Amino acid sequence: MRVFATARPIKLLPAIAMLLTAIMATPMARADLQEVLSEVMRHDEKMVDNRMRTLGRQRPAARTAYASFRLLPDGSYSDWVMKRGSGDGSFDVACRTAVDSAGFIRFEGKPFIIINATFRCDTNSGSASFSSPDVVGGGSDVERKIAQRRTIHMNTIKIMKERITGAEKVLGPNHAKLSESINFLANEYKEIGDYASAEKNFNRALAIRKVANGEESAEVAQTQCDLGEMYLAKGDKVEAEKRFKLVIDMPNLKPQAKIKTMQAYAKMYLKDGKQTEANALYAQINDIMAGKISEKPKEKPVEKPKETTSEKTNEKSNEEPNGSQK
Repeated sequence: MRVFATARPIKLLPAIAMLLTAIMATPMARADLQEVLSEVMRHDEKMVDNRMRTLGRQRPAARTAYASFRLLPDGSYSDWVMKRGSGDGSFDVACRTAVDSAGFIRFEGKPFIIINATFRCDTNSGSASFSSPDVVGGGSDVERKIAQRRTIHMNTIKIMKERITGAEKVLGPNHAKLSESINFLANEYKEIGDYASAEKNFNRALAIRKVANGEESAEVAQTQCDLGEMYLAKGDKVEAEKRFKLVIDMPNLKPQAKIKTMQAYAKMYLKDGKQTEANALYAQINDIMAGKISEKPKEKPVEKPKETTSEKTNEKSNEEPNGSQK
């Protein structure tokens, strides 16, 4: 059972309580562990910050101090180091006092969490902020948002895999209706950087769509374009360009169905500094959107080769004269 009690009676934030309820009965997966540790750090940061609002105020001038310590699973801390003092001894003591009196929560899954703390104050109030190399998304707001998005993608992958498995039992593994879900799953893998799983699922969706919808269908074009973008994210520009060209060169695909691929191809050109090539693609996109290019080029009828005089003569000589048969 996951222990997440407080070292002393304190009120948990509502968001933390909801998180604990959701994960209490499940094994501690890596993504779950990072989410829990992030919530632990944010909670403890808030506790110290609240103490600093009182302890850090009424200073004659602004002060800043930097310290590090370890949060321990039992709700205590150790290894306090004042990395850079403020120059005001009483403020530095107030920083340590804020940590001593904060009331940290317990956790499992790691022997400790390294905390880098910044303490600030001015004439009106004080504050504290935490970052940690042990917590994904624990260093900045940007990193936290990235970690949150990754968690969302991981949860989506879990849900989609369950849905696909259930649909396979009813429809079979290669049913056309599965292709959209499989393609969606592949894109989710791409978003978290699992390119091997993304490629595997894109190719599966592609195989189903070629049979169900046709080699040059809009569905096949979508998956080829998604594959190209996946290869581009992976750093394989050669394979990405190959996929983009496959779509753009489809003679039976409506121009409107090529726009997404052309946009992706143009962006690749821009990243490579090929402004002229990118502009040419954007011009074609504008023509398609303006209705100047609305249908595929009509195929010219195949003309029979004209017969030469010698061929006509040979043909006549091979014909039997009328009445030659009795």
